[in-house]
Amino acid sequence: MNMEYPVKISNKIVKPRTKTYEEWWLSPVETVSGHIYKNKQTVTHGMYVKEFYYNILDILRSTNHKIEDENKLKREIVTIIYTLSTDNI
Repeated sequence: MNMEYPVKISNKIVKPRTKTYEEWWLSPVETVSGHIYKNKQTVTHGMYVKEFYYNILDILRSTNHKIEDENKLKREIVTIIYTLSTDNI
């Protein structure tokens, strides 16, 4: 699927930010139950995004989808997760 004109969402709610992107990337993922751990290590947003991205990439490749610009895909995924995340639970 090739979308030349991405869907624009006009009714989005923009949440106020208390952390910079860099601070968010390095900060631990927090849920209502606390931090997320993997192999006894606290999972940061950066770690979460990378794992999510590679899982999506694996799915796309396994279904023979062609990815024209992997960097663009990566930026889009990061932007979506960052935009939808909240600084405080």
